[in-house]
Amino acid sequence: MSKLLYFNGQPIGTHLVLHRPASSLLTPPAVSGGFLRSVAKVDTASRNLLRAWEFVIAVIRDDEDAMAHAAEAIMQLQGTRGTAEVRIGFTVKAKFTDWAVAGVPPPPMALAYGGRLVTEWPITLIGETPPVLSAS
Repeated sequence: MSKLLYFNGQPIGTHLVLHRPASSLLTPPAVSGGFLRSVAKVDTASRNLLRAWEFVIAVIRDDEDAMAHAAEAIMQLQGTRGTAEVRIGFTVKAKFTDWAVAGVPPPPMALAYGGRLVTEWPITLIGETPPVLSAS
């Protein structure tokens, strides 16, 4: 069985190549500043910490028209909020509740296959809640 990315219950792409935490922080660290900097206290619990994960999907379709339709549907997810899941069959391996699709670049279509194949298409999701990852 292949690994799939689901967003709001709908599969995204043909299979999921990989998923990983993003390498850069989205929220800068809190720093104390101003005239009373030496005595200022920073309440780290009140910071708006955003987490980001990158998902790399592959999309395979029968012809370039079907690929264009699939790519358009995936790109329209940008800015939407919902629940993302990584599944193998019916087993949920990771769940991202109330996360938003933050980045969907145009698909890097492989020209050698007549526009029917995308092997690595990165999609970035951001959220405030930590993901629930399955160890098994």
